[in-house]
Amino acid sequence: MIEKKESDVTAGYKKKYYTLTAISWAIVFGPLLGYIIYGYIVSNTIQKVTLTSTIVAAIVLTVISILFKKRVRSTVFILILGIYVAISKIQVLILIMCLTTMLDEFLIAPLQKSMKEKMTINREIDKRIDKGGEG
Repeated sequence: MIEKKESDVTAGYKKKYYTLTAISWAIVFGPLLGYIIYGYIVSNTIQKVTLTSTIVAAIVLTVISILFKKRVRSTVFILILGIYVAISKIQVLILIMCLTTMLDEFLIAPLQKSMKEKMTINREIDKRIDKGGEG
């Protein structure tokens, strides 16, 4: 049995794709996570319960979104609503979310899509090369 091996080019595209995916998640959810932690520090009990319930709703929607392979943008707004209950002054968070979302959608996501397409194409080339070596 011949071992299937990715070429260095395919491995490079794969690494770039997963790096861009991690960056995408970090820039969208990183600021939210920071504000959630801050919200738990400065809020009272009722605000903490509300914040926790919005987090649970966001987690449920995220799981549903992953199962149906959709983007999880709606959960961001649910989390912002929960943070608003705990911290009334969230203008800076909204500005940060606006900038990071635009950065993600206009720069990171197209690069990520390009890397995924190149990775897929190179995997097919790798398969053809492996088949050619057998005969």
